[in-house]
Amino acid sequence: MSLVMVTKAFRFYIDSILERLIPCIIFLQMLFYKKGRNILTQENLKALDKAEKDFMENKKFATEFCLLQPDGQCAKPMSLIRFFDGTFRMLSGVFHDPDFENIEGVLHEAVK
Repeated sequence: MSLVMVTKAFRFYIDSILERLIPCIIFLQMLFYKKGRNILTQENLKALDKAEKDFMENKKFATEFCLLQPDGQCAKPMSLIRFFDGTFRMLSGVFHDPDFENIEGVLHEAVK
């Protein structure tokens, strides 16, 4: 048996132990760039919201990579959109603006 084969076998053994002992957390960072001065427009936030939803609905992501909540659903990504979709509405009703009609008010409340 060659050293390469032993090394691969050992690596497989260690990896199989780690898979059972250590939960795997993968961070995926998505950056959105829009040419112009202000990304925080109604049009841009709607596009960002759609992109996030499309990504979360991807079958491969949903079955292999998403962070599962106790109810078995994928957790929503940490995103600026969470200030608008009602996620934080228990803190203030202004955080439920799914049509992005009060962007300035939401951002003002978020930085308090």
